This record gives sequence, C-alpha cells and structure tokens, in this order.
Amino acid sequence: MSAPISRNSPSPGSPSEDIAGFDGAEALLRAWGRGLTPDPWLTVSEWSDTHRWLSSRASAEPGRYRTERTPYMRAIMDALSPGDPTQRVVFMKAAQVGATEAGNNWIGFVIHHAPGPMLAVQPTVELAKRNSRQRIDPLIEESPALKERVRPARRGRATAATRSCRRTSPAACW
Repeated sequence: MSAPISRNSPSPGSPSEDIAGFDGAEALLRAWGRGLTPDPWLTVSEWSDTHRWLSSRASAEPGRYRTERTPYMRAIMDALSPGDPTQRVVFMKAAQVGATEAGNNWIGFVIHHAPGPMLAVQPTVELAKRNSRQRIDPLIEESPALKERVRPARRGRATAATRSCRRTSPAACW
C-alpha cells in the first residue's frame, strides 16, 4: 500500500507547472531549453567555412577560410567528421596542396565540438614547435570560437614539457 501524499509534497507535473508562480520563471525555462538544444551537426569542412579565419601571419590570403578554394580537400576533411563512417584516412599528396590547413581545420573542429586530449605529431621537435608557433597559434587567435575555448600557453617558469602546452580544459593539454 502506498503512503498518502503530503500537502507539502511537490505536485506531479512538468517543471513549468512547478515554477510557474516564480518571478523570471519563463526566462529560466527558455534558458534551460536553449541549454538542452544540441550544437548544430557540422562536418569539418562546414565548420571551417563557418568558424575558421586565416591570419596574415599564416596565409597569403587572410580572411575567412573557404573550402571552395581547395574543393579536393572537402571529402578528406569530411571523412574526419564524427558522423562519417570512415575509420582511417590515408592521404597521399603532393607538396603545398592544402593538407596542413585541412589538418588544422580538423584540430579546430575538435577543439570546438569535441574537446579532449588530442596529439598532433610532427617528424621532429623543432618542426612541432614551428608548426605550433606559425600555424596553430594563429588558428586559435584568429578564430573567435577557438580563442574563447583555449587558454594561452604557459609563460614564466615553464618547463620544456609545458612551454608549448595549450589547455582546452583543466585536463587537456596539447
């Protein structure tokens, strides 16, 4: 047998019924609903066209990134998107065809839409430092969606391990 419902027990019903009498209840419910709305489903190329900005430091054509300038990269970038069933992307290419920027677009997409640990590997430590300075730093600094999500690299008494570290969350460092 169930216990009787006390007069002080919350009434069954929707959250809007429970808080309807409070000042600001409608605004609270609208904000709650916006918070539950998922981010738009984007491919890496769509993210790049929407959120990526090229700086004059890293590009001969500064301004908004446009996949249409390298249409052959669209399928490769989109294969890196979470919704694509591709498990492995292998890209054999010539020099200077946009592959580095496609990879940087992927890094930007991951920082924005799937933050977590990510390791970008270069053949040497010196190349990794140069890529970080010349490509990744401008990617973050010129793209507002990334700039608000990534803290600057540590300065001051940095060790070799933390000097080029960028944090996207308290646990993620790259």
